[in-house]
Amino acid sequence: MKRYFFLLFLLLTCTQVVLAQGVVTTRPTVFTAKDRVVITVDVTGTPVEGISPLYIWAFIPGGGGDAITNGPNFNSSLPAARMTQDPTNPNKWSFTVSSSVDFFAKPAGAVTAFGFLVKNQDGTKQTADFTLPVKPLEYIAKRVETFPSNFSEADVVTIKYNQSKETVDALKYVDASATPQVLYTGNLFIYLEARAKNAAGVETVYRTATSVNTVDVSVDTYKMRNTSPGIYTFRLIPRRLFTGVGLQANETITDITVNIRKENAAQARRGQTGPVVLTPFTAN
Repeated sequence: MKRYFFLLFLLLTCTQVVLAQGVVTTRPTVFTAKDRVVITVDVTGTPVEGISPLYIWAFIPGGGGDAITNGPNFNSSLPAARMTQDPTNPNKWSFTVSSSVDFFAKPAGAVTAFGFLVKNQDGTKQTADFTLPVKPLEYIAKRVETFPSNFSEADVVTIKYNQSKETVDALKYVDASATPQVLYTGNLFIYLEARAKNAAGVETVYRTATSVNTVDVSVDTYKMRNTSPGIYTFRLIPRRLFTGVGLQANETITDITVNIRKENAAQARRGQTGPVVLTPFTAN
């Protein structure tokens, strides 16, 4: 058992965890107790290879508690614990956890690691235990961030802009050349670009306007909401918003680029605000 934990320690910075039985990958590779995560297990070479369906049995290591999907009986897994089989690899199974806090019905501080195994429905076949690290919650305000931090293209997403973190004076202040500086408190507008791919891998870019300088400030469609001093937000469902500007049903959004500007186009911020891109989470 010590050998397994030592191997896990060496691989914490890798994109996948390889144990004696099975290969585990997660998206995202690093996650907190409040993040959505897809756990994928390649069960090749394990006692459950070739078995279908398979179920997850999850727990907080060290007796911290069981997942709500476990149910009362290890020998009769609940439908909610059933995993999704990869259509291209029958030995690869995945399970999506909306957040470990909800999954274990525990406060974030109690979920310090994510333990699980993969089993058949009656528990007569199972893998070894797997343990995934859970990153402690550390909130550091960013110039641009999303809530939730990991989101799918079908989720309701709030983009938050923190004016206090702005480094471009022309966007932050009423007049960048004035002394003393006066914080800008007028309207801000958002410009979004989405890159999307179809099944053949062909990429298309969809924009909410021709450029950040052509955002229509005469309507409220892309006006950000000033929710508190220095804080602006914009709420969207990525799939719905970009369908309105041409996204096709057979395309999947791979990333979203954000720009923010003032009403006065001459004082628009050039380039991206916050992260270069926001990456929607692809749920299985």
